[in-house]
Amino acid sequence: MKALTGVEECKTAWELLTRPIIDFALEPSLNEMNSEPSLSKRVLLRHTRLLDFLDASLSEPPRSQRRFSKRYHLGFGSGIDKSVPPITEIVTKIDLAKLQKIIHETTPHSTDS
Repeated sequence: MKALTGVEECKTAWELLTRPIIDFALEPSLNEMNSEPSLSKRVLLRHTRLLDFLDASLSEPPRSQRRFSKRYHLGFGSGIDKSVPPITEIVTKIDLAKLQKIIHETTPHSTDS
Protein backbone atom coordinates (compact mmCIF):
# COMPACT_ATOMS: atom_id res chain seq x y z
CA MET A 1 0.00 0.00 0.00
CA LYS A 2 1.46 3.35 -1.07
CA ALA A 3 1.71 6.04 1.61
CA LEU A 4 -0.13 9.26 0.81
CA THR A 5 2.80 11.64 0.88
CA GLY A 6 2.64 13.32 -2.52
CA VAL A 7 2.04 16.92 -3.39
CA GLU A 8 -1.44 16.22 -4.78
CA GLU A 9 -2.57 14.50 -1.58
CA CYS A 10 -1.19 17.41 0.42
CA LYS A 11 -3.06 19.91 -1.78
CA THR A 12 -6.27 17.97 -1.29
CA ALA A 13 -5.79 17.98 2.49
CA TRP A 14 -5.18 21.76 2.55
CA GLU A 15 -8.34 22.34 0.49
CA LEU A 16 -10.35 20.45 3.11
CA LEU A 17 -9.21 22.76 5.90
CA THR A 18 -11.37 25.75 6.70
CA ARG A 19 -10.52 28.82 8.71
CA PRO A 20 -12.07 28.43 12.15
CA ILE A 21 -14.76 30.87 13.17
CA ILE A 22 -13.96 31.86 16.70
CA ASP A 23 -16.14 34.07 18.83
CA PHE A 24 -13.57 35.56 21.19
CA ALA A 25 -16.39 36.72 23.48
CA LEU A 26 -17.12 33.04 24.17
CA GLU A 27 -13.51 31.91 24.39
CA PRO A 28 -11.89 31.61 27.81
CA SER A 29 -10.15 34.77 28.88
CA LEU A 30 -6.47 34.80 29.76
CA ASN A 31 -7.46 35.10 33.44
CA GLU A 32 -9.59 31.96 33.15
CA MET A 33 -6.71 30.18 31.45
CA ASN A 34 -4.38 31.29 34.23
CA SER A 35 -6.72 29.74 36.79
CA GLU A 36 -5.84 26.39 35.21
CA PRO A 37 -2.03 26.64 35.17
CA SER A 38 -1.45 23.15 33.80
CA LEU A 39 -3.81 23.70 30.84
CA SER A 40 -2.49 27.20 30.26
CA LYS A 41 1.11 25.94 30.13
CA ARG A 42 0.24 23.12 27.71
CA VAL A 43 -1.66 25.45 25.36
CA LEU A 44 1.12 28.02 25.42
CA LEU A 45 3.79 25.35 24.85
CA ARG A 46 1.95 23.83 21.88
CA HIS A 47 1.25 27.18 20.25
CA THR A 48 4.85 28.26 20.80
CA ARG A 49 6.24 25.01 19.34
CA LEU A 50 4.01 25.27 16.28
CA LEU A 51 4.82 28.94 15.70
CA ASP A 52 8.57 28.24 16.12
CA PHE A 53 8.28 25.38 13.62
CA LEU A 54 6.45 27.60 11.12
CA ASP A 55 9.01 30.42 11.62
CA ALA A 56 11.82 27.95 10.89
CA SER A 57 10.07 26.61 7.79
CA LEU A 58 9.43 30.12 6.44
CA SER A 59 12.97 31.42 6.99
CA GLU A 60 15.24 31.75 3.94
CA PRO A 61 16.65 29.20 3.62
CA PRO A 62 14.44 27.10 5.90
CA ARG A 63 16.20 26.58 9.24
CA SER A 64 16.74 23.00 10.22
CA GLN A 65 14.97 22.39 13.47
CA ARG A 66 14.65 19.42 15.76
CA ARG A 67 11.54 17.54 14.73
CA PHE A 68 8.12 19.06 15.35
CA SER A 69 6.51 15.67 14.90
CA LYS A 70 7.41 12.34 13.34
CA ARG A 71 5.70 13.25 10.07
CA TYR A 72 6.09 17.04 9.76
CA HIS A 73 9.67 18.13 10.07
CA LEU A 74 12.49 20.20 8.63
CA GLY A 75 15.04 17.45 8.38
CA PHE A 76 16.37 15.91 11.58
CA GLY A 77 15.57 14.59 15.00
CA SER A 78 14.84 11.24 16.57
CA GLY A 79 11.90 9.21 15.39
CA ILE A 80 11.25 11.07 12.13
CA ASP A 81 9.30 9.08 9.56
CA LYS A 82 11.85 9.19 6.72
CA SER A 83 9.22 8.09 4.17
CA VAL A 84 7.56 11.51 4.49
CA PRO A 85 9.36 14.48 2.94
CA PRO A 86 10.01 17.60 5.04
CA ILE A 87 7.06 19.99 5.25
CA THR A 88 8.87 22.52 3.06
CA GLU A 89 8.82 20.04 0.16
CA ILE A 90 5.07 19.36 0.22
CA VAL A 91 3.45 22.58 1.47
CA THR A 92 3.99 25.94 -0.21
CA LYS A 93 5.40 28.86 1.76
CA ILE A 94 2.17 30.74 1.02
CA ASP A 95 0.11 28.01 2.71
CA LEU A 96 2.56 27.80 5.63
CA ALA A 97 2.31 31.58 6.08
CA LYS A 98 -1.50 31.40 6.03
CA LEU A 99 -1.42 28.67 8.69
CA GLN A 100 1.05 30.70 10.76
CA LYS A 101 -1.26 33.73 10.63
CA ILE A 102 -4.30 31.70 11.69
CA ILE A 103 -2.41 30.05 14.57
CA HIS A 104 -1.11 33.43 15.71
CA GLU A 105 -4.55 35.07 15.51
CA THR A 106 -6.23 32.27 17.43
CA THR A 107 -3.64 31.94 20.18
CA PRO A 108 -5.39 32.72 23.48
CA HIS A 109 -2.53 34.96 24.65
CA SER A 110 -2.39 36.94 21.37
CA THR A 111 -2.82 40.70 21.74
CA ASP A 112 -3.61 41.19 18.05
CA SER A 113 -7.14 42.15 17.14
